[in-house]
Amino acid sequence: MVAKKQTKHIDVENRKVKLSSKASKKNKKILVSIIMPTYNRAHCILDSVASVLKQDTDSTNLNWELIISDDASTDDTESLFAKSKNLDPRIIYFRASKNGGVNVARNLAIKRAHGDYVLFLDSDDFLTSDAFNILSQYLPSTQKILLFSTNEVATSNLMTHVSNDAAYTYRQWLEAKDVNGEFLSVVDAAVFSKDMFDEERFCFESFFWNRIVKKYGVFASSKVLREYSFSSDNRVSKKLSDPAYAARRFKDYIVYIQRFGIDYRDADLLDLLANLYAKTSLFGILGGQKKEALLYLKQSFSIKRTGFGVCVCFFSLIPRPLDVFVYKIIHKMMNIQ
Repeated sequence: MVAKKQTKHIDVENRKVKLSSKASKKNKKILVSIIMPTYNRAHCILDSVASVLKQDTDSTNLNWELIISDDASTDDTESLFAKSKNLDPRIIYFRASKNGGVNVARNLAIKRAHGDYVLFLDSDDFLTSDAFNILSQYLPSTQKILLFSTNEVATSNLMTHVSNDAAYTYRQWLEAKDVNGEFLSVVDAAVFSKDMFDEERFCFESFFWNRIVKKYGVFASSKVLREYSFSSDNRVSKKLSDPAYAARRFKDYIVYIQRFGIDYRDADLLDLLANLYAKTSLFGILGGQKKEALLYLKQSFSIKRTGFGVCVCFFSLIPRPLDVFVYKIIHKMMNIQ
């Protein structure tokens, strides 16, 4: 499936020189660093890697390197790469000594990247067969952040809504009306000189995306470059009904409101702000901190009474452990993240 032998230890500086030299010899091809964080996905990661290896670079202005950041997996992920005799030299794999979370894994990979652009791909998702052919039509770009649409693997349903292939403002980003959903993200590498993912947060990529979209705006396209899988056992959204996970998410939402609540208010997005408070309350209830959680629900109602807030109010009256069961139904209906 892959091409040359890779050793566990890699001379990063020497590799950087070789990649740069290779790019210059091929009409200064644009190097795209594909960042793939992974944790216990030995059962599917090689399929994701294969989707990268299949990309056409000969007829495009692009080349790639794939950086796999293993967040201390306890399955056979490491042995897949350590024992393989056929790894492409453009692939670099490393394993962290302890589990730090997906944002830590992303940052570790970004620090090892040499590309002009950084593309984020999860280890159970796939690039479409023509992803690089399409991407080459957009790069280089004056836009710092480019987003491309996503299909769900099992159903082929589009998971992205983009009104037009265009640049969008921070307000439009927050409103999530003209542009929202699951995206394949491609970011100018220069962005990471000042902004990285929030390692203290439990997943919650919005901390990062809000910051950089506020600075640079965002371009979004309806063209599909990524296939997304809901089937993975360790999708964070499947764990949020666990009280321990919900409690961590509760803390993250509190900080999120502290950082970005004023932006929603300044943009006159009061419905969304009220729902943020209600969602914070929901996770507090699930996380066993009901008394504190109800203070956020009260704040939600003081901003605006929304249908979601009313649902959370009724939810707060459900005794445990029925609340977890009811939450799973709400999550499925409303796609709460």
